[in-house]
Formats: sequence, C-alpha cells, structure tokens
Amino acid sequence: MFSADEIDIDDLKEEQQEVADIIGFDNYRQLMKYFAGTTIYIPKLSEIERIRRNEKIRTEYKSGNSMKVLAIKYDLTEVQIRNIVFDLYRSKKSAPVEGQLSMDDYLNEDNQNKEENR
Repeated sequence: MFSADEIDIDDLKEEQQEVADIIGFDNYRQLMKYFAGTTIYIPKLSEIERIRRNEKIRTEYKSGNSMKVLAIKYDLTEVQIRNIVFDLYRSKKSAPVEGQLSMDDYLNEDNQNKEENR
C-alpha cells in the first residue's frame, strides 16, 4: 500500500484529473487523505443563495414585515413566503395577544376568585 504523496496525476480517472486541475494536485491529495472513499456534496451556488435569501426573509418577518411585503420584495408568492417562515408564522398565530389570558390562566384565576368568595 502506498500513500497519497506517491500518487501521480496520471493515476487518476479523467473526472478526478479535472478536479485536480481545478483545485491543484496538492489540494486533491489533501482531499484524498481526509475524504478518501467518502462522498462529498458540493452545493450549487444557487442553493447557497436560496439559503441566505430565506434567512433574510425569516429575519425580516421576525422584525414585523408582512408576507405580502416580503413576497413583493423577493419576487416570490405569499405561499412561498409562508412556507419559508412557516414555523415562525405558526407560533406567531398561536401566541396570545399581549394582555390576553390563556384558558389555563382564566380558569386558575376563576378558581382563585371562587375560593376567595367562600
């Protein structure tokens, strides 16, 4: 058995040689040392852009921007915006209005009043 340092570029398959040409053969050897035999996923730039865009949308939604405003700003539909912020949207919709009692709070308060009046 031999080490990655003993490999020559001619030992690589054509596709592997293309990668070595792009990143440099020494860098390709480093990849071989650390990732040999494994699959490495390299995302498209558009995926990174989408992730960043969605993070911005989530931040702006948290800051109070409406789905309609965000849809216009990012050239998406309101449904697409809702899907991006769904967990935030759901928790926002289920959160009590400021000053509003939950059913548990109301029942506990009602029970305390009944005990006080006995």
